[in-house]
Amino acid sequence: MDLSGLLHVRETWSRFCGAHPQFPLFLQAVRSSNALSEGTVVEITVTPAGEQPIHSKTRISAEDAEGFRSIAQLIGR
Repeated sequence: MDLSGLLHVRETWSRFCGAHPQFPLFLQAVRSSNALSEGTVVEITVTPAGEQPIHSKTRISAEDAEGFRSIAQLIGR
């Protein structure tokens, strides 16, 4: 991804956070509590308008947790 692509992603994320201010607070709470550690279960449900919910459930492995830590260091958080 080139620099203009990264800037576009940053601008898009900024607009999303402005429209949905509780979501970045949720992500901050997850990060600050070190919740994405080995053994943590992550469940996600997406419900498209007028459709059935789509569910996913996964358990974080040690490798996953290390990946999350690396990403957090890369973005300086």
